[in-house]
Amino acid sequence: MSSVNILLAAYNGEKYIRAQIDSILAQTFRDFRVIIRDDGSSDETQRIIREYQAQYPEFVRVVEDDVTCKSPTRNFFQLLKNTDSDCEYVMFSDQDDYWFANKIEISISELRKLEAEFGKSTPILVFAASQATDENLQPINNNPVRNIPEKFLRVNKLLVENCGVGGCVLMCNRSVFGNIGEFDERIMIHDWWFAIYASACGVIRYIPEKLMFYRQHANNEFGFVKLRGFRYRLKRFFARENIAQTLRDYLEQAKLFRERYFDKIHPENLRIIDEFINLHKSCKPVRICRLLRGGFLKQDWFRALAQILYV
Repeated sequence: MSSVNILLAAYNGEKYIRAQIDSILAQTFRDFRVIIRDDGSSDETQRIIREYQAQYPEFVRVVEDDVTCKSPTRNFFQLLKNTDSDCEYVMFSDQDDYWFANKIEISISELRKLEAEFGKSTPILVFAASQATDENLQPINNNPVRNIPEKFLRVNKLLVENCGVGGCVLMCNRSVFGNIGEFDERIMIHDWWFAIYASACGVIRYIPEKLMFYRQHANNEFGFVKLRGFRYRLKRFFARENIAQTLRDYLEQAKLFRERYFDKIHPENLRIIDEFINLHKSCKPVRICRLLRGGFLKQDWFRALAQILYV
């Protein structure tokens, strides 16, 4: 058993997964266990993770079941069902990143400070920065750590955008992961869901320090470079139906969130969620006014304009 469980969702990750597991095994904080679940890889991933389990049984456990998830988010929710009974904190791990040796130590130190302030029964999530690299772990843009203003971690912003709370950089306590519940198709991305939960029901804090390499390669569906590139954003801007569908997805996710955690959400945050849900029930000019008044716009002006046009 261990106080920190690191949930690693794997699928056809033979090229990079050894380096990632090695970086986790080199952590300065030692009271952890890596729980790995492969979602039916056709390469050598399953053989590799079983080797690590055999070599490091005190640190690595492989989950084997007959469930086919077909998505990282569902795979992570399946992993949540397999956490240790005495686990206090959970972290998520992608199969192709590389953790700095102090990643767990710094994350757990910050989280425990918040638990001392707010109590262990309070849902608390912390997340850090990362360094984008190429496939060989060479920094792409070695920029200073960016600031994430507290206002971007409030519920009204998180309902429409995950403002940097990547699963690979977060740690949460049992009051978060123990109450999160089952996977649902309306949950868009697991880390985003966790961020909304911590913001709406507890405490969320940013650690302004890079604690890992975020590897960019051909198989990254989303990444720093692609999502922030002008051509990508311009193409998305004119994809009217795609944007309209995304806005509908936000709404369905918010409805599910309210339905599932109604009795756990702070009253003021419940009011904000209700405003977001109800803004879609009016004519377009009123919807735009409510969008602006409620602060439900994305932080990037390009995407915010698209919201206003297609809401």
